Amino acid sequence: MYMWEELESNITTGQQFDARSLARHLGSSRRYASDLIQAYLIAQRGPRSQTQYVISRRGRTRSAVWHVGARTGDVRALTRQCVDDIAAKINEALAPDLRRMGVLNPRCAQLTEAMAQVFVANLNLLTTQVP
Repeated sequence: MYMWEELESNITTGQQFDARSLARHLGSSRRYASDLIQAYLIAQRGPRSQTQYVISRRGRTRSAVWHVGARTGDVRALTRQCVDDIAAKINEALAPDLRRMGVLNPRCAQLTEAMAQVFVANLNLLTTQVP
């Protein structure tokens, strides 16, 4: 049995869980529960996926809650989570790194600031398009 199959045998449509509750349910470590979730994500995203469900994350890191489903509401929630993840990446990593590059190399400061603004503007546009 593949790891993803172990998770699949323990979830149902509409269910929500986090790594801690999954670990409790399985009588395993949180690390193992997290590994099962990651294995499932890899399996569901594969070109010849055989998973019966789609799991999607709400929140991030330790506060992440996984939802099992593929209904209209799930599509919207997954899309909103993706936009939120992109925003976090831009605000926490890309923009500060670009600004730092501008400080270290003043000749590219104008370009780095423009690129940061382009990403933020496009993110804002994307946000308005997500229902």
